[in-house]
Amino acid sequence: MATKQGICYNVLKRHGLLIAYSGKSRGTVSRKVKSGETFGQWRKRVLGPKVKDVTVYVPVEPAPQTRVATLQNDGRGEHVKKILPVPAQM
Repeated sequence: MATKQGICYNVLKRHGLLIAYSGKSRGTVSRKVKSGETFGQWRKRVLGPKVKDVTVYVPVEPAPQTRVATLQNDGRGEHVKKILPVPAQM
């Protein structure tokens, strides 16, 4: 069975979306993209019905006056840490 990191990588590679999620996914990611599909339909079809808390990361340029603490709190970096492999100790 594929790892969560592998599933997230395949979603990025095949669908162009950087995601994080909780729950159990199907274990495979389809290559087909359906025209007009909603996020809810896509999530259920690609990841499966047991996946929840799907977060999608999109590039956004914050306003210059935005505080860095606000970006850190709103950026949900803890979800990205869950999909990236842990680096070896240096």
